[in-house]
Order: sequence, then C-alpha cells, then structure tokens
Amino acid sequence: MTLKYYEHSLAELPWRVAEAALKETDLVIVPLGSVEVYGHLPQGTDGIAAEAIADAVARAMKALRTPLIPVGTTPTLAAFPGTLSVRREAMETLLRDMVFSLVKSGARRFFFVNGHAGNNDFVNAVMQELSERGAKGATIQVWSFARSHDQELFKNYNPHGHASEAGTSVMLYLRPDLVDASQKMYNKPTLSSYQDFTFPIDARERMPDGMHGDTSEASAEKGKVLFDRMIKRICDFIAGWK
Repeated sequence: MTLKYYEHSLAELPWRVAEAALKETDLVIVPLGSVEVYGHLPQGTDGIAAEAIADAVARAMKALRTPLIPVGTTPTLAAFPGTLSVRREAMETLLRDMVFSLVKSGARRFFFVNGHAGNNDFVNAVMQELSERGAKGATIQVWSFARSHDQELFKNYNPHGHASEAGTSVMLYLRPDLVDASQKMYNKPTLSSYQDFTFPIDARERMPDGMHGDTSEASAEKGKVLFDRMIKRICDFIAGWK
C-alpha cells in the first residue's frame, strides 16, 4: 500500500512517508476549530469546516496537513453547556510546539485554516514567531473569509451571523447528517445602544438558541458554491506564496 501524503493528515501517515513528503514540499496546512454552542448545528462546526477546507487545499496543492486542533479559546460562550474553552496561553503553546517540531523537519510555510475567531490572537502570535525564525505563516479565519466570497448567494438577515445561513449552508453541504434541518431558525437580538463601547455581554440572554441570523433559505447548494470559492481563492494565494 502506497499512501499519497497529501490525501491524509500526518497522524495517518507512516513516518517514512512523512519524511519523504518533507523532501518534496515545505508547505503544511494547519486546521483549527472550537467546540462551542452553534444553535441547530454541531458544536464542532468550526473545526468541521476548517478540516474540510484544509483537506481540500492539501490535496489541490500537494501539501502536508496536520490533524485538526479541535478545541479553541471561547470564554464568551461558556454559559452554554458543552462549550469547551482552553486558555489562550495553553493554545498558543500547543500550536507553537506543534509547528516548530515541523520546522525542525524542514517545513517552512504554514497555512492556518482557523475556523474560530477566538483563536486569532494566538495564531497571529505564532505566525510572528515563524517569520522571526526564517519560516512563513499565513491564515484565514473561515467565517470572516466567507464574507468576501458570498456574492449573490445570500439575501436574508445577517447571513454570516452565528449559525446563520452561510454556516448552515456549508454544514448542509459538508455534514448534513449533523444538522437539525427541522429547525428553520431566526434570531435578531436586541443590541445595546452603546455599540461604540466594549464590555462583557450575556451571550445566552442575547442568543438563547445559540444562533444569530436567519436560516430559512440555507441549502447545501449554496454551501457548495461558497466552499468551492474559498478553496479556489486559497489555492490561488498559495500558488504565488513562495
């Protein structure tokens, strides 16, 4: 049996396949997620999307791919049972140690597919360290990135809200078995009149169902279009990223 390294995560490869791969490519795709409330969607939605994108990009660009880091930093949603939040310092240490173990083996370019905005700070910190040590890092935050590639897809209220139409459509495409499709959800929370200030909010009071938006017209077809657009854009970037 001969495994193609770009069709599997590093966790699935024998070490000699990984060794040979690192002589062919210096590019590693790193998916990160979270486990947090997501309304009618699975709590691992961020990681499911990030891992699917990482897999597609690794195959297209013939890159190595790490296993998904499934949890992240998500203290603002801790009021919802099932949410798993890990301290930023611990996540930064984990990510740093993981990528620098691959730098020692010859990897030089790391593309982080970050499914969760709460991970941004520590991903950016590790990328800075990479640049200081002669390597490179680049990243997208999946759901922010999706906003730039949704032309003509969504017309209802706040399609990129938490567990709203965009995220629901992507999950209907990737993992329809995990979506509670019986729920066509809508939530438009009352916003504070002090939006120009930053202060803690009660997330469960503001989003009692763990979502913000309108999923009435979500579909797998829209999810596929959005997913494919994101993959193409990422691959176009990596192709010129030397």
